[in-house]
Parts: sequence; C-alpha cells; structure tokens
Amino acid sequence: MKQLNTDFSMQANTIIDASRTAVIQFNQQHQLIAASELALFWLGSNQSQRVLDDQWLRERSLYLYDRDYQSISIEAVLEQSLEEPYLGISLHQNSCWVRTKLLVDDQDSNIKTLLLTEVTELVEELMVFRQQASNANTLDLTTSLYNRRHAIQQLHELYNSTKKINATFSVALIGIDHFKRINDTYGHDLGDAVLARVAQIIKQNFNKETICARYGNQEFLVLLPNTNSHQALVKVNQVRQLIFELKWNQFPQPITISAGIVEWEPNKSVEQLVFMSDQRLVTAQKAGRNQVCGALP
Repeated sequence: MKQLNTDFSMQANTIIDASRTAVIQFNQQHQLIAASELALFWLGSNQSQRVLDDQWLRERSLYLYDRDYQSISIEAVLEQSLEEPYLGISLHQNSCWVRTKLLVDDQDSNIKTLLLTEVTELVEELMVFRQQASNANTLDLTTSLYNRRHAIQQLHELYNSTKKINATFSVALIGIDHFKRINDTYGHDLGDAVLARVAQIIKQNFNKETICARYGNQEFLVLLPNTNSHQALVKVNQVRQLIFELKWNQFPQPITISAGIVEWEPNKSVEQLVFMSDQRLVTAQKAGRNQVCGALP
C-alpha cells in the first residue's frame, strides 16, 4: 500500500488525532491510493488501486449505516452526499461511530482524502438526546403512553394502510369512571397515580402492535390493528375486569372503567370513528359504568 502524500498527510494531521482517525486517499474514479494504519485495519492490506465499492465492503464483512441504522453505500460517503456527517461502521461484530470529512488536495484536485474520526461517545449522547426529544413530542408524562397528537397521527396511518390491504382494525375509547370525584376527594396526586396504574394495565395487556395513548384527562385511546369489533370487545372486557380487581388501599370502592368500541368502516372517516367510539363510551357510562359498549342500541 502506498504511503499517504507527504504534504497532504501533514495537512490532515494538523486537524486529526491519528489514533482515532482513519485516513483514506482516493482518486476521482474512487480507486484507493493510500490509507492510514487504522484504515488498513478496516479495508485490508495490499489493496492499492482497487475501486472502493460496496462489493469490497461486503467481502470484508464491513457495513456502513446511519443513526437510524439504515444501510449507507460507500459511494455516498466518498461523494459526501450524506444527510449528516456521522457514520456507523461495523466490522466482524465490532462497531463504532465516526465523523466524516472530505478534503481535496490543493496541488492535485484528482486526489481526495476522507477523514473518519471516531466519535462513538458523542454520537451515543446525541442519540439519547434525540430519543428524549422524540419521547417529549410523542409521550404523555403522567402515564408514559403516547399522547393524543401522536395517537391521532397513528390512527390516520393505520386507516390509510388498512384501506390499501383490505384488512380491518378497531378503535376503543376507555374512560375511568367517576375520575373527577377521585380528584376532588383525594387530590390530583392520587388521581395521577390512578391514571398511571390504569395506563400500565392497559399497556401490559395488549400486544405490541396495539397503540395505547392518553386521549383526554381520564380517557385512553386504543388502536387495535387486524382486530374486528368482537375480538376488541373481548380483549377490552378482559382489561376492564383486571382494573376492577385492582386493590387500592386509598379507596373504599374499586376503580372501574367504561369503554366504547368501533370497527373500521371504509365509508367512515377517522374523525367519525373517534366520534362513534366516544358515543359508545357515553352509552356504557349511562348504562351504569364498568362495562364495554361495542354497538349502539
């Protein structure tokens, strides 16, 4: 393997830490000209003049990906057509994150140098911050369920995908019975504890495909993909019974829920489905509460 161009190598070394940065020099045709010791570890030795392409990486079991773990081609890296400078590298079950920077030789524009500086700790921190920001935009803090805005967004997506594949889904709107009385009598802190515990029971007793969200003050919206109204009625009734059986030291009577269920219909809009589920929730409450209404009388 050729040594890096001396002048250009000195230029690069003024801004990099050689122990953490791989240096790859290549021409306009993406042929490898020279590489640093760390780059040789990734690429393999004795590869001078070989074209840097995805086939080469596959032969080395070397994979490139972005922060969403989507595959990235080596061409996108060499041409710097990435959406962001951070790049994941995986080689033989070892992985790290690097920041990419492309330099062009002042003396020969045909020669380019790619700097890959290891920044794993930084990227992992950025990913944590991004996840926290995403959670703040989609989660309800009291219950740790999705919030109303995210639930409606998911409902629109579920509605559109169901129309395309000729499937079905059901919507359940669940309300905690006499929740205002709980807040007024025992205080909002205990009311929040009731919300959190009921939300936990709801989330734990549906499968991973089900979308559970806090929809209103004491209401929860549950979206059940590939589930007809009868199946949804059975499942929500099971959850209703589990909540009824919860033991509360603070309350003389059980906490109960009521719910309304509607199945997707192609001639009904998203707004109509939510309205119909709310109507059925009201029907269940007027009928005595602690029950599930799957159809209007």
